[in-house]
Amino acid sequence: MNKHLNTVVFLVGATIFNIVLMFFFLLLFLGLAGIFLPVRTGLWAEALWILLFLAAIAAAWFTYRWLFNILKSRVRLERYFDPFLFKDKWF
Repeated sequence: MNKHLNTVVFLVGATIFNIVLMFFFLLLFLGLAGIFLPVRTGLWAEALWILLFLAAIAAAWFTYRWLFNILKSRVRLERYFDPFLFKDKWF
């Protein structure tokens, strides 16, 4: 496989991983909210859903960024992927 195909496969796999990670955090936060909050939240339920969804997106993004930086520090990715993945302004 060449660098272009490696890059496309990596981006598709990383996107799927990021979505699964976000879903995991959403379920985790909803489970924690179900344990620690009362059953009836009234009008705050919709705001809580939005807040937990945004928190899951943020947690998935920070976790994905942290894991990608660990991968970048241990593996020379420029040998396998196109250089647009390595611009320091993004990571």
